[in-house]
Amino acid sequence: MSNGSNTPKELTIRVLFFGILLAIVLALSRLLSDAYGDAGLLAVGAASGLVDLNAITLSVARMPDGGVTTAVAVSTIVLASVSNGVFKAVLSLAAGTPALALRIGVPMAGAACAGLAALWLGGLWPLG
Repeated sequence: MSNGSNTPKELTIRVLFFGILLAIVLALSRLLSDAYGDAGLLAVGAASGLVDLNAITLSVARMPDGGVTTAVAVSTIVLASVSNGVFKAVLSLAAGTPALALRIGVPMAGAACAGLAALWLGGLWPLG
């Protein structure tokens, strides 16, 4: 992959990984949402955001038919995005240099603050 191209085998592995991840997130979203309500779905969003945003976004997008409000769906996606940004910032510090961590962490922190502020200002804050 040094030249940026992907072989069919690499693409197949990536697609399979995403399919498995999506199935796990869909199952956990439904199970924890049924068991713990909105808090369960928010927890799945925060945890799955560490790995991938697409899976939780697709999962939550399919759930409003099943009783999840738009506010909870939006909150879950924003929390997943925040956890994804925090994870990337921490990873850049652990695997890179402090300068790299600043170049990644500062914009990620800004985006996280903006997302959380939008939830709060929009009356969608999930924690109270």
